[in-house]
Amino acid sequence: MPIRSHRPLIAVSMVVLAVAAACGDNPNKPKNSNDPAAIAVTSGQGQVGMPGVTLPAPIVARVTNAKGNALANTPVTFTVTRGSGIVASTMVTTDANGQASTSWTLGDGSVRQLLSVSAGKASQVATARVDTTRLIYLSVPDTAKVGDTLHVWTSVGLAGAPGEAWGSLLSIIGWSDTSYVKALSYSRADTRMEFFNVFGQTMRTLQTAASFPENQASNLDGGPRVFALNFLVKQAATGKDVSFTIGSSGLVGARTFTDLRSAAGTAVGATVHIR
Repeated sequence: MPIRSHRPLIAVSMVVLAVAAACGDNPNKPKNSNDPAAIAVTSGQGQVGMPGVTLPAPIVARVTNAKGNALANTPVTFTVTRGSGIVASTMVTTDANGQASTSWTLGDGSVRQLLSVSAGKASQVATARVDTTRLIYLSVPDTAKVGDTLHVWTSVGLAGAPGEAWGSLLSIIGWSDTSYVKALSYSRADTRMEFFNVFGQTMRTLQTAASFPENQASNLDGGPRVFALNFLVKQAATGKDVSFTIGSSGLVGARTFTDLRSAAGTAVGATVHIR
């Protein structure tokens, strides 16, 4: 009686085992681990508030793993990256639903403010804006590059205020480092404006008084632009954040603008990232 070979069955079995092993080692297969794979800001995004005042809604973030399941007991870090505001807690552990939250108080460093929210290698950004309707503030682009002429506009939020927008703006503008930017010149939103200015001893501040007769020049940030200081961005600023501040500001009223002095009592600076 001939002996039958069983090698084909052995070969098939080896193939099946190899395929099973390969499936088990698939690096793309989602794993139900405790490692954060994603974080999302689920509440509190895009609020508008005032410097020094806590936003009405907390910033809430949800952390998930590679399968999309919520991760409990995971530390979440909240870091202000633009605007010089503060948070109530810089690190919060997620609850059973994978959520962590903190309150955010806006600063006076920028109209547009940013808060980084991270867990492990996953991160997200929450944004907020300062209400400019009753402020003196600086209006600048978010980014610039070496060699650009940077226009740092001084603006006054007078939307809805009674009377005529006649008067003068008294302000001191400063910038963070003379090795990053060089002051060049002034721009005015109205050719009828007049300047009276004095450079500071360190050449990092400028005290200015500018009159603005019925100045309603367009401004995306929500108020009339009054004047700009123009700066040349230097090579040393590459990759840096250049900060501009506005302080000791005041409005002096005239004509029928009854609340010109009190309409904009808080000054807000600005930060520009140099690419």
